[in-house]
Amino acid sequence: MERKNNLPNGDIMARKQKCPICGLTAYCISTITEVDILTKRYFTCSNQPNCGAQFVMSESLSHYVYKPDTSSVIENIRSLLSSISDKDKKELMNELREKDQAQIAMTFIESLPMDQQKTVIDNFKK
Repeated sequence: MERKNNLPNGDIMARKQKCPICGLTAYCISTITEVDILTKRYFTCSNQPNCGAQFVMSESLSHYVYKPDTSSVIENIRSLLSSISDKDKKELMNELREKDQAQIAMTFIESLPMDQQKTVIDNFKK
């Protein structure tokens, strides 16, 4: 079971959902990928202290609309990389390393108990 939070642009809470209890916004605080096609998202309601519901939603793959051939995707990437300058390749590799470090930090935060995660997230917002 892999535990991660796929967050674009380094946002702490990227996903929103309507709270099933009060109808206001609930935020995804954690994501657990159990297998490649099944993910559980843990939400907490923003309506504090009136509601504060916490709930879990399952997200699964239903079917493919289009599935590219992996070998052609890799070949396209190689072709694109061969067409850019060495300087641009170096910048791209640096960006990828930075994103990898951000993912490592997020994995560490998610390994903390929920109360400590909230403290880290609150401090990050400041």
